[in-house]
Amino acid sequence: MPQLADETTRPDAVPDWCRGDWPQTVLGLVDEQLLAAGLRRTGTAVPVRQWSISAVLRIPTTAGTVWFKRVPDLFAHEGRIMAWVADRRPDIAPGVIGAGDGWLLSAHMPAQPGHAPDQALASLARFQRQTVGKARELALLGCPDRGLEHMLADTEALAARTDLLGAEAAHALRAVLPAFASLLDDVSRAGLPATLVHGDVQKDNAAWTGESWMFIDWTDCGISHPFVDLARPLKTASAAQWTRARAAVACVWADLVPQQDLDVALDAAPALGAAYQAESHRRIVDAVGPGDGFLEHVQDWVHRLVTALNSPPLSACAQGAKP
Repeated sequence: MPQLADETTRPDAVPDWCRGDWPQTVLGLVDEQLLAAGLRRTGTAVPVRQWSISAVLRIPTTAGTVWFKRVPDLFAHEGRIMAWVADRRPDIAPGVIGAGDGWLLSAHMPAQPGHAPDQALASLARFQRQTVGKARELALLGCPDRGLEHMLADTEALAARTDLLGAEAAHALRAVLPAFASLLDDVSRAGLPATLVHGDVQKDNAAWTGESWMFIDWTDCGISHPFVDLARPLKTASAAQWTRARAAVACVWADLVPQQDLDVALDAAPALGAAYQAESHRRIVDAVGPGDGFLEHVQDWVHRLVTALNSPPLSACAQGAKP
């Protein structure tokens, strides 16, 4: 498999894509991958994003726009996972022209506005059901195991990180750890299986193509509880929006577990998702540093986790929700 030069991801390291000439360093690889797919470049590769966790080029070709993405070692698995998804469900992820450790060359994702996010979550849930039992296959591709059995230990470790949270927030997180352990036990007993999760479902990463919902940016993916994917897109949702989203997702799983067990897991979704997001951003901070708002994201999601564990379940809140 073609590889790029090794690159450090120490927090004090500067990614190679921060150099002004970095697009020129990857065009040989791009051309090689395009040629293998029967394509060629028809114009200049244009940088569209360069920051601590990725760099993206827009490249015109004989088949239209394609995208080259470079990521640090923390996300080396992304291209392989996205290719796995696209091979099985080309309606869920854009086609992957080439991929290797830390880089990805993919087809364009068309986008049309005006469709409800609850339908995107239901579409993702239907795909997630198809990934049940695929944990070993995904792990061999480098997909991180982020299941319930790891979530408490990850959160306990984060509660000790006063360097990230400060003493007060770390104390607040430690105080809710028993409640979180109990919640995880309840969710485990509810019986929904682990699936592939996207990890960062939001407007920039999900689009209605006119025929289906499609998802890009699988850097934060993992093998985990499917409902962790509800917290990020519904971060600022009203109780009514949560109600619609949970109903759409529940329909996908209704034949697998009883409704009362679905309700347990759905009520836990804000806490599960907040814990997943806090750990995702902790990993980013430790790998590339606290800049670009990543430290603040850790702190925000820890606050949301503590709030969720100290709040009534969503099903109780939703009883007073207005459409």
